Amino acid sequence: MELLLSFLAMLALYILRSLISAFINKLNSKNTNASTSNANASFSYCREPDLDRVRKLTDEGMKRLSDRGLERLMLDDYTFKTKVSSQADTSLAVIRGQLQSCLNEILFRFHVLPVIKLEVVELDGDNAESGSAMGIYLGDKIKLQLKKTYTPKDIMHALCHESVHYLLHYLNINGSDTDMDEGLTEVVCCLAGFSNTMIASNANRYAPYLIDPEFREVRRLLLSRRPELLKADGMEKARQSAMAQLKKNCKGALDMISLAGNFLETSTPSASLSKEQFAAIQKTMLAFETGDYTRRIQKAEQIKGEDLQEVLDADEDVMRICGEIFEVLQAYR
Repeated sequence: MELLLSFLAMLALYILRSLISAFINKLNSKNTNASTSNANASFSYCREPDLDRVRKLTDEGMKRLSDRGLERLMLDDYTFKTKVSSQADTSLAVIRGQLQSCLNEILFRFHVLPVIKLEVVELDGDNAESGSAMGIYLGDKIKLQLKKTYTPKDIMHALCHESVHYLLHYLNINGSDTDMDEGLTEVVCCLAGFSNTMIASNANRYAPYLIDPEFREVRRLLLSRRPELLKADGMEKARQSAMAQLKKNCKGALDMISLAGNFLETSTPSASLSKEQFAAIQKTMLAFETGDYTRRIQKAEQIKGEDLQEVLDADEDVMRICGEIFEVLQAYR
């Protein structure tokens, strides 16, 4: 009898422990599911990431940049020297100046002629439509349409995107249709050094634009391939491409000097120029009169091209000349 009672007691204890364990596991399962659900809610996007599409676009973007000898754009990440303020903290005029400075940084990195105009407008309740694009590339200018709700990270994402549109069209390597062109543009933003800027915006837009996980995949692929890009053959292609670009930009700069010389003789500047703009025009006019611009371009034309950095520095100086002339021409229109 005592043996039977002991057995029943042990059986009852075993059943009780099993019930308690099952209850605890069920409770933990509910908490885990709740935590997972909350985490997914925190990182939900308008659509599922299409990583296959992104990988194909990344391969295509790398090929197109490499075909133009622009491996150098993929070798490092760019950090902007100019910081863009929040619209809540400063005026539109100040932000416009900051964005112009950022655009100049981008164009200098690309080493393409800085002859594209930037227009920055603020959308208010009267002229803001729900579908208004933040950035628009119009061939001869980039237009940014800002709302009070946009953050500096949002705005920089848009500026990089539209600037890369300009680069791809300038090099004639843009996408064959709208969907490919927009996707390729987003990918090249990362490949050209602005992956941190694109990721910082936590992008969440419908295709053909990329969302945050897709930008992170492009960056992962880029970092995995940089060692190969750093090999000597890639750098040699970059040197040859930079030299060809320098010659092209020198010719463009001389054409701009000729055009500006004829234009300034028959035109007068706008009456709405600021003191800063007027001072810049005076400085440019002095460079025209003294022949400073022509001498600097001739010096750039004499570079042999053995040193890549020397070529890039000379090209940047030529682009700076073009940018100053372009600003004067804009002021006279």
